[in-house]
Amino acid sequence: MTALGLFRAGKDTLAISEILGITEAKALEQVSSQRSAMLRLHDPYLSHRFPGGDPNYQLRAFSDA
Repeated sequence: MTALGLFRAGKDTLAISEILGITEAKALEQVSSQRSAMLRLHDPYLSHRFPGGDPNYQLRAFSDA
């Protein structure tokens, strides 16, 4: 069962994390991301995973030169 499925079944994020063997923060992220995907909304965590919201974005090293 998915994190969203468990949430809809009445489980809170702590219970979901214990069932799935993940952190509570990861359980919340999965619930939010799965709900957004289901509703065809922007993933609220995408910009945190990838700066600028772009998965192809590469961090650049900044130098003084």
